[in-house]
Amino acid sequence: MAEILKFVYNATLFFSLYLVVYNSKLWCDTDADCQEKFPGPSKYPIKCMKGICKCVIN
Repeated sequence: MAEILKFVYNATLFFSLYLVVYNSKLWCDTDADCQEKFPGPSKYPIKCMKGICKCVIN
């Protein structure tokens, strides 16, 4: 039982750290920041909207 609780605790900790790192990648100040963070060809342009990088789909 204790091993299961340790596993769940470690999995939760790892997952939360992953979310923090992933979400920090989305913050931006300009459209150029988004192009640097997500390089390469994209079907939809990536723009900085309200401080977060988002794909613009018309």
